[in-house]
Order: sequence, then C-alpha cells, then structure tokens
Amino acid sequence: MSTLLAFEIPVTDNTLDDTGQTSIVHTSFETDRLDPTRLESAHSLPLRQFRLLAASPRRLVHQACDDGTQQVHLLQVDAAVCLELDLPPGSRYRLTSGLPEGLYVDHEPAVLNTVLESAMGGPLRIVSRRGFSLELVSRRMPDGSAARRPGTTVDAPSEQVVRQLLDIARSLWITPAATPRRRTPASHVLEVVEQVLAEQPYGVLHPSDFATPARISVRSLERALQRAYAMGPKRWITNTRMNTAHRHLRDPGPDDRTVAQIARRCGFLHAGRFSKEYRALFGDYPHEVLSPPISSGTVAPRALTAPLQEAPSRP
Repeated sequence: MSTLLAFEIPVTDNTLDDTGQTSIVHTSFETDRLDPTRLESAHSLPLRQFRLLAASPRRLVHQACDDGTQQVHLLQVDAAVCLELDLPPGSRYRLTSGLPEGLYVDHEPAVLNTVLESAMGGPLRIVSRRGFSLELVSRRMPDGSAARRPGTTVDAPSEQVVRQLLDIARSLWITPAATPRRRTPASHVLEVVEQVLAEQPYGVLHPSDFATPARISVRSLERALQRAYAMGPKRWITNTRMNTAHRHLRDPGPDDRTVAQIARRCGFLHAGRFSKEYRALFGDYPHEVLSPPISSGTVAPRALTAPLQEAPSRP
C-alpha cells in the first residue's frame, strides 16, 4: 500500500529570534508510489521533471520548511530515478549516498558530502541508480508573509523535524562552497543523448542516432551509458519513452484515445509488450491508468488536477 501525506503547520521556534514569534511553514510527504506526473505537480517540490528508471525499490520522502527568508528541503529517494530540480539563484545543496557509484549530477559523477552553490540558479539534474539524500537551501525575497503567520505550538515530533531542517540550513550557509568539477568528454556524450531524446520525443530511435552527433562509435556510446546509468542506449530509450507514455496516459490529448495509439506514438510497435513493460515499471496496466481524452475547452478530471491532500500533524 502506498502512503501519501501532506500537511502545512505554522511552527514557533524560540531559537530564531528574541521574541520567539517567528512562524515557519512545514510541509512533508512520503510515498512508495512514484508517479512522475503527481510529483512534478506537487507545489512543495521544486521539480521540473521526474523519470522512474526501475521498478523497485521505490520510496521518496520530502521534508521542507519556509520561515519567510529561506526555504529548506530534505529529499530522500530510495529508487532509480532521473530528476531535474529548479534551483533559485544563490541556492546551496549537498548530496549524500551510501553507494556513490551510479549517482550523476549534470552528467558528471556526483560530488558527495560537499556543499555546492548554484550562483545563477537554474536546473539541477540528478540521475541515481540506487538512492540518495539531497539537502537544499535557498534565500527568498521578503514579502511579509512570515509576519502574517501567527505563532503556533505544535507537537514535539513535528517541531523536531523543523529544527533538523534549520540545522541543515545553517550548515549549508556556513560551510564554504566547493568549486564544481571540470567538464569531461563523457558528460558531452550524456548531454547529446538527452538532447536527441528531447528533440525527438516520439518515433523510433536507434543507437546510431546518438552516436553520430556525439561523434563517437556506437560501442563507445554503449560503454558511456553503461558506466553512468547501468543500461545501454536501447534500454535508456525504452525507459524514457515509457515515462513519456505514462504522461500521455495520465493526461491524454484529443488523439490519445486508446493504449495502442499512445504506445505507437511513443515508439512501441507491440501493444502487448508495451503493456507488460509498463506494468513492470509503474505497477499498473496502461488501460487502468488511461483517463478519458480531454477535448479543447473541457476541464481536466479532478484526479489529475487536485493538490496533495492535507493531513493533520502526526501524533
């Protein structure tokens, strides 16, 4: 069974100022059903894109707090994923993982247990074959919202989580940021793969379609992807297209009337094989996920647009 919890709690933290009246909005949820479309639409997560790479394990826990001057995130992922976050300018972050092999940031092997800074902000791309934790803090422009929040006392477990997040923020701010690694030739190959997939999201692709613009052999392409992502180009294409098909099933357009139509559009010529691989990755059959197509001028079903449900504070 999956678990999906969300709640926002104003928290009074007496350690923040002399009056002890600073209120903090704390948001939390966890799930073992990693639905890319649902995670990308979660307002508390700064996600641009989320892609599931393997069927199991899969679990995501997100804790965040906002005191009106900064936003702090703790993202713990136990799954093989490819995700892209949208970082505000001046953000600082730190990655940790028990198994560093197979963890890539912006097409380069991840630098672990080190504070890095994104001075200009923008996308941060993480590919993980196993699991990782991300600590992230960013400044926000004062808008008076903190002053309008009433100070409130909450239960001890929730307050303890908020204090942990504030400790993370202090650590990220006071630790000198390291210089990012220099780009390597391997990162160029991985960038070309993603660029080709972005330019040709539909239809049939072959390994040579990536190797040629990268100016390498197909064999070298296979080695680069195997070393970074533990899968060859064909599997990477299939997985990317499977996630594309999932989005069409969740939010179909006027031409997405059947599973077979969506499968063909995303490059899967055999509907039965597509259905089997889709269920292995996402846990459901495609026909169970496909919603009625949305015609022009109609409103999307509530299940696709409703925000995460609010839940009371934990006892």
